[in-house]
Amino acid sequence: MKYLHWFWFGIHIVTQLLAQSMDPIPFDWSGQNGMSSYGGLLLWNRDWNSNELFFDGTFQSYPLRFGEEIARDATLSHTYAFRNILFPDSSEIHTSFDYRQGDYLYDQLNIHADFSRPDRIMKWNGFKRSYGGPYSQFIQPEDQSTRALTPNQQSYVFYYLSKMNNGVSTISMGRFITNSGILYIALDPNTGDTL
Repeated sequence: MKYLHWFWFGIHIVTQLLAQSMDPIPFDWSGQNGMSSYGGLLLWNRDWNSNELFFDGTFQSYPLRFGEEIARDATLSHTYAFRNILFPDSSEIHTSFDYRQGDYLYDQLNIHADFSRPDRIMKWNGFKRSYGGPYSQFIQPEDQSTRALTPNQQSYVFYYLSKMNNGVSTISMGRFITNSGILYIALDPNTGDTL
């Protein structure tokens, strides 16, 4: 009985070691909105990285919103370290095309291209998701007249690594367009539809 607390302490340590990934908790069927947990704790106001890109956790703590490519590589900033990159011994090209459709106007497209040579790696990923919601709550008013659904999320990422001598150079660029579907009516007519 006197060693029972050590048993529970050991269980706690093993659980923490095995639970160190950012796990998504979606709020809707599409995965557009939600939050993440890390080690069993909900993330909020925590900075994170993905593919050498820095994301401010004050505004965004849900990597799955930006697509599976971003979510797969997401790590908290304080745990982030330049990972050991293995360059191939010959040229390789990997491409993927993933298209999904579903209920409530769900429409998702993910295009990925990965070009590798012994001295450089280049990745490009394009992601688009549209989702109207079960009550059409994510459909913008301007879309109702044209009957064309504006994507809730668009993500474009370019990632380039180059090996020269014993050093590795990296550049990563991303363009993220989020249309939350929340109606915004400006009180000042001079601002238009900008926040």
